[in-house]
Formats: sequence, C-alpha cells, structure tokens
Amino acid sequence: MSNLKNKKEGVSMPNNAEFKDKIESEARAARPIRNSDLVCKDCIFRIDDSEIPGNTSKCEVYKSKPNKILNGENCFYHTKG
Repeated sequence: MSNLKNKKEGVSMPNNAEFKDKIESEARAARPIRNSDLVCKDCIFRIDDSEIPGNTSKCEVYKSKPNKILNGENCFYHTKG
C-alpha cells in the first residue's frame, strides 16, 4: 500500500540550495586524471590515454610518472610536439 502512496505523492524536487550543493559535491568527486589535465597534454613523450586511462601514469621517459607531475607540476623532460 505504501508504494501506491509514494506514486501518488511523487518525488519531491530539491530546492535551489540543495541542488547547488549536490552539483558542487559531484564536481569534487574522484575522477581519473588524463594527459589533457597535465603538462603532458602536448608532450612528444606522452603515451595515448584515450583508450587505456592507465597510460596517463607513464610516458616514454618515465615508467611511472613522479607524483609531482601527476599533481599538476611541470616536468623537466616536457617537450612540445
């Protein structure tokens, strides 16, 4: 019987403040790091990560990129190409 009651009442919509909080919370959610987020985006040593996201963590120079690069800092070996 409670299912019928819920269907009649419908689902309440969040107010603007609740909706804004939800959007901001989702924006802070974890998401994968891509080369396009890093200095690596235009480097000749990057390995394509469009099909295998794990490729972001390595390149032709590094078997495993240092955390400073993955955290957005510059790379000594960065070469535009």
